[in-house]
This record gives sequence, structure tokens and C-alpha cells, in this order.
Amino acid sequence: MKDKLIKKQRENDQKHKHLQLKSIEVEILEEVILVLQTFYNITEDISSELSTTSSLIIPAFTTLKKACEINLEEKAFSIGLKELIKLYFGFYIEKYNIFQNNHLILASFLNPRYKKFSSSMETQKIIFVQKGEKHIRDNILDFKEVIHLTKTLKNNPPYDVSSKPRKGVQMSDSSYEENEIEINWRVVKKEITNYEIL
Repeated sequence: MKDKLIKKQRENDQKHKHLQLKSIEVEILEEVILVLQTFYNITEDISSELSTTSSLIIPAFTTLKKACEINLEEKAFSIGLKELIKLYFGFYIEKYNIFQNNHLILASFLNPRYKKFSSSMETQKIIFVQKGEKHIRDNILDFKEVIHLTKTLKNNPPYDVSSKPRKGVQMSDSSYEENEIEINWRVVKKEITNYEIL
């Protein structure tokens, strides 16, 4: 009985020998895993976000671009795979103008985790930060009227501040009912003061 089992096992091994990986195939798979590890890490990061936003796009592409830089000490297969991936990156970066899109740059710049563009090359970091700051400064002029309006409203509210308190839930912690401009401005003002523009 024991001999029959051993014989059957050997026959099975011979029958499925073509399914066993050769040492060169194992090496190639290990190289592929190393190249694709960054993709896996980024996928995990994006999947673990409570709400994924466009602020992840530029950091993800710059991280992947950096991971696909070719090292001359790498094996030919890794170099070829990285070249192929870079070809696809180039297509999407160019098609969607990822590194020139001011909205994507601003989204990353306003996210505290990516604001310094640490995954980018030095020259690219400087350009991204300058574009983000410029975009905020250019659009701050739109808020100057709101600044003046809110200062005027605080000093001379157009309604009776001493009126009876409203029944029900009070939505804000202010002593009088705020208009929508004031509420939105308070949020924007916190971000603007970080850039010492005013």
C-alpha cells in the first residue's frame, strides 16, 4: 500500500512537472513584484482613505514616476518593464496635463500631507509650490470684497442683534444669524492666514 502511494505521487510529480517554476521564472517574478510594489502601496493608500480626493493624483503619479527610474544595476527584465510603465505614464500625464493642471496642483498644495510635494523632483517641487501659492494669491482678490463686507457686517449688522433667541437648534456659535458669505469666509480665512497674504 505504501509503495503504491509513493509510486502514484512520483507519477503525479512527473505529470505536473511542467507547472513547477524554474529558477529563472522565480527571479523574474521577484523582479516584477519589486517593480509593482509601489503600485500596490499606492492602491492600499487610496483604498484606505475615508474620502479619496484629487489631492492624491499628483503625489501618486510622482511617486510612481520615481519608482520607475532606471538603475543601471538592475536586470534587463526590470529595466524593460519600467520602460513600458513609463511609456503608459507619459501617455496619461500628457493626455490629462496632470503636472500642468492648476486644480490638481492646488488640491495637493492645500492638503497638508502633500503640500510640499515631497515625492517630486526638486525642480518640480519648486514649480508646484510656486503655482499653488500663485493660484491662491491670484484668487485672493476675489475675496477682498468679502473681507470688507464681513468687517462692515460685524460692526454694523443689518439686523437686530438683540432680538429674541430663535426656537430650535442654533447652527453656529455666533451671537447673531450669519449669512452664507460669512460662514464660507471663515473657512477660507483660516487657510489664507497660513500663507500670510493679508
